[in-house]
Amino acid sequence: MKKNCYYAIAMFMALGFKANAQKLTTVSATVGTQGFGLDVKHSPTPEYGLRAGFSILPISVGFGFTAQSTPSDVDVDADLQNAHLMFDWHPFAKADGFRKFMVSGGAGYFWKSRGTAVITPNETYSYGDIIIPPGEAGNLTGTIKWAKLAPYAGIGFESAIPKSNFNVNFTLGAYYMGRPETSLKGSGLVSVDEANERQLSENLKDYRFLPVIQLGINYTL
Repeated sequence: MKKNCYYAIAMFMALGFKANAQKLTTVSATVGTQGFGLDVKHSPTPEYGLRAGFSILPISVGFGFTAQSTPSDVDVDADLQNAHLMFDWHPFAKADGFRKFMVSGGAGYFWKSRGTAVITPNETYSYGDIIIPPGEAGNLTGTIKWAKLAPYAGIGFESAIPKSNFNVNFTLGAYYMGRPETSLKGSGLVSVDEANERQLSENLKDYRFLPVIQLGINYTL
C-alpha cells in the first residue's frame, strides 16, 4: 500500500512538472520595418500565447530633389512609436510538420505616428528679371499623421516548444492605420492653396497599412 502511494506521488509530481514545463515566458529583442523593440510573451500552452511589447522607429534623412527645374533639398523626418498586445496561435504545435507556424492578431497603440517633409530651394531662382536667393525663397512643408489605435494581423514562425533557451522568430503582417491626415504649408514666397492640400490628401489616401517584417531573438526564462 505504501509502495503504491509512493508511485502515485511520483506520478503526480511528474505530471505537475510536465504541465509546468509547457508554460513558457520569453523575452525578445526585435528589429524590422517597425523599428527596434522589446516583447515579453507568456504561453500557458504550446498552442497559445499572449505577447506584449513596444517598437520605436525614428527616421531622419535628407536628399536632393528637382521640382519644376528648381534644385531643392528635402528633409524627411518620421517617428512611429507603439505599444502592442498580440495573441499568438500555433495551430500545428503538436503536429509533425509546420509546428513553428504561427498566426497572430492584436492591436497597437501609436503614441507617435507622423511624418514631415520639408522642401527648400538650394539655388538662386530667377523669375524674369527678378533674382531670388535660396534663403529668401522659403520652403514647403508637408505632414502626414495616422490614427493612434491600429489593429494588426499576421503570420510567423517560432518554436512553440523551444529546445534551448535562445531561439529566433520571424513575423510578417501589417497594421491597419486608417486613412492618414495630411497638411501642406508654405513659407516665404512659397504659397499653398486648398487645391494643393486636397491633391496631397488624395495622393496619400491609400497609405493605410504599416507592413511588419520582423526578426526576433528570444530568451526563454
